[in-house]
Amino acid sequence: MKSLKILLILTFVSLFAISCSKDNDEQVIEPKAPVYLLSKITYSATQNTKYFYDENNKLINEESTNNNGSVFRKTFKYNNSGKITENLQVPITGNSTAIEKLTYLYDSQNRLIERKLFTATTSAPDEFALDYTEIYSYNATNIEYKYKDGNSTFATNRVIFDLDPSGNFITATGYRNLTALDQVGILDYKSTSEYDNKKNPLQNLPDEYVFLEKTKNNRIKSTTPQFNPSVATITYEYNQDGYPTKSISGNRTTTFEYNIK
Repeated sequence: MKSLKILLILTFVSLFAISCSKDNDEQVIEPKAPVYLLSKITYSATQNTKYFYDENNKLINEESTNNNGSVFRKTFKYNNSGKITENLQVPITGNSTAIEKLTYLYDSQNRLIERKLFTATTSAPDEFALDYTEIYSYNATNIEYKYKDGNSTFATNRVIFDLDPSGNFITATGYRNLTALDQVGILDYKSTSEYDNKKNPLQNLPDEYVFLEKTKNNRIKSTTPQFNPSVATITYEYNQDGYPTKSISGNRTTTFEYNIK
């Protein structure tokens, strides 16, 4: 009888071990989250921007149609770190002759520290003139943006963007009338922002291209006492994965379309 009990116990232990082994061998494959690549933003019946990507989901072209029907195409160049070094915009249709080239510069941590916009015309496409320079500097909780006009040796405007732990800009403080001897300037405005908890439609565009536009979430309210009106609100409609498909601010409606991979 004792031998029978021992046999039954051993049999039960063996079956339990086999069952556990099978459970451990069965790997649970989590469903892969879809990748949403922004494909089109429509601002009005006549104004929109389309985005095009390569097989690695890298932005390679952008086409914008403005209100008068002119179409412009941007092409992007990247360095070995996958950062944009230049984007060139040329007119495709319409009466515009303007060509724009934006160049990018990074620090040793691959953070954007400078962008320069150069302009030319289709009649002299290689004769670029510097239009403006944007300069960025960083500390633990904010980013400072400075603007230099043309070939000026000093910035004339600056904005301090304060970030929350999620990476959203909660305040933007602007200063104007900077001079060569005074790079602090005069307070122009201070704006505070509130956000939803959804995904930004610009999420999969290169950070450096939509820098200071690409927050983690979507701005739903901005309060700027120096502006009139002082409060601006934005409402959104979202898809099943939390990406905006439409935003409404005042009398302006913007729609977002995606390529899903």
